[in-house]
Amino acid sequence: MGNRKKTRVLTLFVAAAMIAPALAAASFAAAAHDLPVHLVDGVPDAYAKPGGKPGGGGDPPEQPAQVTPWGISQIGADGVWGHNTGSGIVVAVVDTGIQGDHPDLEGKVIGGVRFYTRGIWLHEDSKWADDHGHGTHVAGTIAALNNEIGVVGVAPDVEFLAVKVLDKSGSGSWAGVAAGIDWAVENGADVISMSLGGSGGSSVLATAVANAISAGVIVVAAAGNSGDGSSSTTETSYPAAYNGVVAVGATDSNNNVASWSSSASYIDVCGPGVSVLSTYKGSWYATMSGTSMATPHVAGTVALLLGTTPPEAYGSSWDSYEVSAFLSTNAVSIGAATNSCGGGLVDAGDY
Repeated sequence: MGNRKKTRVLTLFVAAAMIAPALAAASFAAAAHDLPVHLVDGVPDAYAKPGGKPGGGGDPPEQPAQVTPWGISQIGADGVWGHNTGSGIVVAVVDTGIQGDHPDLEGKVIGGVRFYTRGIWLHEDSKWADDHGHGTHVAGTIAALNNEIGVVGVAPDVEFLAVKVLDKSGSGSWAGVAAGIDWAVENGADVISMSLGGSGGSSVLATAVANAISAGVIVVAAAGNSGDGSSSTTETSYPAAYNGVVAVGATDSNNNVASWSSSASYIDVCGPGVSVLSTYKGSWYATMSGTSMATPHVAGTVALLLGTTPPEAYGSSWDSYEVSAFLSTNAVSIGAATNSCGGGLVDAGDY
């Protein structure tokens, strides 16, 4: 277990100015009025049943033969694996943790951390295993192994940092998320994937996101599931709403925007987000829906993109703003309003 340190922050105003610098020393506290953050999505729509019981102890259940989930093919990811599998790219999944010994994710987690709050204190330890299932599902869509069992992810050779900032109920704090973002940057993340959100952000979160982007890390976040079916209304969610973040809406297998997918002017692209099959805790697989499921399709696509040479106009390396623009410009048009899907459905087939 990692050492736990803490430094008290006395007021909200001090928290806004002081928490972010303290993160490097892993010594800080949540502000007394820190806003809560939750998963964008909740429980699975259905379980795939390889045998046994989800979350049960003992040996992992017998694994089913590999299938390619519909979203992977829909965005063309399976067409590039002959030359690009995301090898060498590290994605930080800032979520409920990851089941590192899941047979379809085994050996992919190269580091991890947990941040959690108790009262005004924000603690850090090494208990990053997924006790919810959501983070494991996200990880599988990004990079489940191409290994003849279960499923396969967008970029199957990507490695992970498991950054657990949400508990077994899917709840956490912005202070914890901000700490997780900073930790991911310090520990070598190329991409940060966040399938979480809240209707109000915080200065601590905004600073962490801005610092990550300034450090050259690509930040991808779910747009949220508060949509009312109309692209003319705005349902704001943070961190997706912050400048430079790749904000992701959700579509179904017919390329229709999901009725619950939030709309806003800052959305860059959509990804497959309805009835998505992926890995789940307990060495199981589950089908889930939400912009949480769309986001890892885009994060995986970003991992593939980072393995390519940027257009000359972008310079020698990609940054988050360039990636946002490139993904939106090169997305597949599906006839959706820009407030719902930005440029359209993310396209992984050209990388």
